[in-house]
Amino acid sequence: MKIFCRANIVLAQSFLIILLTRAVAAGYDPTCGNLPVLQEHSGDQKIEGCICDARLRNVSAPLRANFRLKAACHLQWPFTQDGVKPINIGRERVSYAHYTQGNLPDGSLLIKGSATLRGELEYMNDPEGDTWWRFMPDGKPIAPRGPLAQELSVLQLWRIHTPQDFRVPKSLRKADCWRARATISFTHIWLEINDGPGAGAYPTDYRIADPTGHKPCL
Repeated sequence: MKIFCRANIVLAQSFLIILLTRAVAAGYDPTCGNLPVLQEHSGDQKIEGCICDARLRNVSAPLRANFRLKAACHLQWPFTQDGVKPINIGRERVSYAHYTQGNLPDGSLLIKGSATLRGELEYMNDPEGDTWWRFMPDGKPIAPRGPLAQELSVLQLWRIHTPQDFRVPKSLRKADCWRARATISFTHIWLEINDGPGAGAYPTDYRIADPTGHKPCL
């Protein structure tokens, strides 16, 4: 079993490359200054093409009281008659509370807040040898309803981990998939919405504690 989470690293790197190097779309300007990125990557960096000011009122994103939308970056409609269409949220309202013609706007959302949640920790080693770690909180603790609740139902654990980090018993260390109950404490989430391999919810910093009840996946 590989102890280095190659798949997670590739996903995190793909996510950061998309976020940090996209050209500024029409209607956007850099208003946010420094925004938090994944903690392994040199602290805060300037991310162009994000909106953090009063125009965020035009983005409907239902979240629990301890979370708020801090930034929306490079929003666009992925499928239109004219192809990809950039969204100017200074003039156009968009919603993550429901689907619009079966779609959500593509782009990156920074959700600020912190929480300690109980849920299920999962490890998977796929046939190609890629290793995945992820955390699935109980209930809907970040977004209460709608598509956003689904998008935030799985948190990608993008750091390098070993079985020892999560007290995996020796009987499961060669298993292709196992699950355990655990607690996650995290700060802020970058949510990348698209059809690519880097899509998902990435806590900028996190800690896993008290993993118990390890068992093979069914």
